[in-house]
Amino acid sequence: MAKILVVADVEKGNVSKSTLEQLAFAKKSVVPADAVIVGKGVGSLADVLAGHGAEKVFVCDNSNVESFLNVSWSAVIVEAQKQSGADIILIKASELGKTLAPKVAGKLHAGVANDCIKVMIDGDAVTVTRPAMATKVQEILKFKSPVKVISVKSGLADMDTGVRPKAANKINIAAPARDPKNMLMEILVNKTKRIDLGDAKIVVSIGRGAQKNVDDINKLADSIGAAVGATRPVIDAGVLPYNLQVGQTGRKVNPDLYIALGISGSILHLAGMKESKWIVAVNKDPQAPIFAVADYGIVGDVNAVLPVLMDNLVRLFN
Repeated sequence: MAKILVVADVEKGNVSKSTLEQLAFAKKSVVPADAVIVGKGVGSLADVLAGHGAEKVFVCDNSNVESFLNVSWSAVIVEAQKQSGADIILIKASELGKTLAPKVAGKLHAGVANDCIKVMIDGDAVTVTRPAMATKVQEILKFKSPVKVISVKSGLADMDTGVRPKAANKINIAAPARDPKNMLMEILVNKTKRIDLGDAKIVVSIGRGAQKNVDDINKLADSIGAAVGATRPVIDAGVLPYNLQVGQTGRKVNPDLYIALGISGSILHLAGMKESKWIVAVNKDPQAPIFAVADYGIVGDVNAVLPVLMDNLVRLFN
């Protein structure tokens, strides 16, 4: 019988929405699930994972694993898998997760698939779906290995919002000793109170046609609890940092609402956002490709539309 091990993702001291979606997926699939959490000061989050369905929570709470190092974090996850007996390991498809997944798979001689949007479990058979060729097609992969490591994008299942933390069946895992060959020397952090793109329910994205309005758009995002994204030309112009790029060569997002301002809609950009539940686009070109994927479109100059849009969105979400 299949069993899942969810690798908990922690952001700003809380278990991420993506992790709780993975536990909800296990419950929906009627597959038992354990969880593993790694870091410093994370032990108290075990009860949250238990409340969302984790039967056992493997905890490595130690200063040696405070910051991500692939060699040490993968060792903890491998040990958790061995104790759990899980044959499916789910990891959030973040940059960290997509780095971690192959390392874990290599140590377990397991198959690995990144950026998956769907996981199907039928007995011991596991099949995943993920976008390919700039999302022009979807490929379906069937695992042959006994253990499967899968990084999944947000939206795997609806998170259960009606549960509360409960006492976890907590199992401690010792942190690996520090390795002088693999040491973290410095972390450069761009501090922000704004929600991360990957977890945001609303994303306001800036294209070349709106990059002069970045200050107003930042105010809009803060007013409605949204994350801010951008196209590659805006990033290349130095208007916003690289970690906010949405697209095939940047971040892939699937929020409840994606607002595209001054974005024409290149194939590479669409690859990063076309799975959003609702897409609203503003562009002065009625033939812009973005309108082909938009649920609602406004043909007009962003400079003229933005003040009206801001006023209405702020009233709607507040």
